[in-house]
Amino acid sequence: KNDTVRYFLPVRFQISEMILNGQFPYWTPYINLGHPLYTDMQSGVWNPFVWMISLFGSYTMRSMQAELIIYVYLSGVSMFYLLKYFKLHWKISLALAISYMLCGFISDSSQFAYWICGMAFLPFVFLFFMKTLRVPSFHSSLLLGFSLYLFFVTGYPGEFIIIAYFLLAY
Repeated sequence: KNDTVRYFLPVRFQISEMILNGQFPYWTPYINLGHPLYTDMQSGVWNPFVWMISLFGSYTMRSMQAELIIYVYLSGVSMFYLLKYFKLHWKISLALAISYMLCGFISDSSQFAYWICGMAFLPFVFLFFMKTLRVPSFHSSLLLGFSLYLFFVTGYPGEFIIIAYFLLAY
């Protein structure tokens, strides 16, 4: 509750107001006597979900909650497809995906929105990485690149670095 209310909500509100006024959110004068907002990967400037929400009005606490619910839902969907790739029965895949979607890490990290974002796209990264290695195709590579992009711009930068090392080692 603290980081969400004290940092993410005001910054994303400012981003939405700048987008609604036809400006790109380059700079914020309200944090640390001003700094380039687009350089802060946690702010949401590069997050396509923040941009989509901002197109429909100002970013509010309801918007933040809706965004978090979308990420929780996407984490379950992505885990379901990853488990289906391993040819598990759909009921087992569904039960494990729901378990992943409602696990303690995701429910406990609601104050750190970017951690939940990373967990939403992490199974897609693994799924398309394995598909690209097993049967290389342009489609799998494109989906891997897109899922890595979403993982990078929505998630915590440290998670991206750790996953990049893990995938390189694999």
